[in-house]
Amino acid sequence: MSFGRKVNLDEPRWSQQTYWGRVWHFFHVANPFNLCHTPEEFERAKNVVERYRKGENLSHLSEDELWKAKHLYDSAFHPQTGKMIHPLGRMSAQVPINLVVVGGMLSFYRSTYAVIFWQWVNQTFNAFVNYSNRSSGGYISPLQLGVSYVFGCGGGIAVSASLRHMLTQTGKLFPLLSRFIPFAGMAAANCVNVSLMRLQEMVQGIPVFDSNGTRIGLSTTAGSMAVGQVIVSRVVNAAPPLLIPPVIMNRLEVTLPVLFRYPKLRFPMQLGVIGLTLFASTPMTCAIFPQKVEVSTTSLEKEIQEKAKVKAGSPDVLYYNKGL
Repeated sequence: MSFGRKVNLDEPRWSQQTYWGRVWHFFHVANPFNLCHTPEEFERAKNVVERYRKGENLSHLSEDELWKAKHLYDSAFHPQTGKMIHPLGRMSAQVPINLVVVGGMLSFYRSTYAVIFWQWVNQTFNAFVNYSNRSSGGYISPLQLGVSYVFGCGGGIAVSASLRHMLTQTGKLFPLLSRFIPFAGMAAANCVNVSLMRLQEMVQGIPVFDSNGTRIGLSTTAGSMAVGQVIVSRVVNAAPPLLIPPVIMNRLEVTLPVLFRYPKLRFPMQLGVIGLTLFASTPMTCAIFPQKVEVSTTSLEKEIQEKAKVKAGSPDVLYYNKGL
C-alpha cells in the first residue's frame, strides 16, 4: 500500500521537541539489530532516501517502508558528510560493544592490571566513536588524534588506579564502593577524550543554519555548546550500565545462595543485567539533548549575527548539529 501524503525525510519521524520523541527516534537508530544489515542494504536505503528527497515517484513503497529506509540511513551515514560510518563507530554498536567493555570492567575491577586494560579498551572504542561522530566532519590531524587518545586513556587509567589505591589502603576492598571505580574512570576519560577529539569544533567552529537549512557560517560558540552537551550525554550514558548492575549484583549475591554454590553463574548473570540495562538506557541517554539544537542568534558571535542578517533576514534562532 503506498503512502498518500508527503513524508518529510529531512526530519526524524517523531518530534524532536519532546524527550520521548527523541527516545523513540534513538530506539530505532541506535538499535543494535541494525548491525545485522549488509553494506548493500544500507546503500539501498540511502538510495531510497536520496531519490525521495529529489522528488522521484516511489509510490510502490509504503510509508513504513520509507521510514525503515530512513532509519537504516540515519544509523549508518554521517548526517553532514553523508559518508558511511564504520560499524564500530555507529550508535547501534553501543550496546554490543559496551556489553563486553562494561562486563570486563565490572567483573575484573579487583586487579590493577585489569583496570588498566579495560580502561584502555574503553577509551580506544570511545576515541573511534568520537572521531566517527564529530559534528563538523572536518579534518583532524594525526597529532590531534594521538594526543586525544593518549590523554583520554591516561585520564581514565589514572582516576581508576588512584581510586582503587585509596580503597585498598587498609588491605581490603569495600565490596560495593569498589565496584563504582570503573564509572569514575570512564567519566573522567570521557571528558578528556571528547574535549580533545573535538577540539577543532571549539577552535574553528561548527556550521550553523537557519530554519530553511541555509548555512550561515562557522560558530565557535555553537561548537563549545555542542562539545559540552556531548560530554554530559556521554557521562550520563555511562552511568546506568556502570552504576545499576553493581547494586543489583551486590544484592543478588547476598540473597541468592545459588551464587555461592556456583560462583561461575555470577558472570553470565551480570552480563544479562548489563545487557538489559544498556538496551533500555542507550536511547534514553542519547535523547537528553536534541540532535539538531536551537540556539538564540544573539547568543552567538557578532560575525554570525551580521551574516544572519544578510543571508536569512535576521532570524531569532539558528540551528547546529551537536554530533553524538
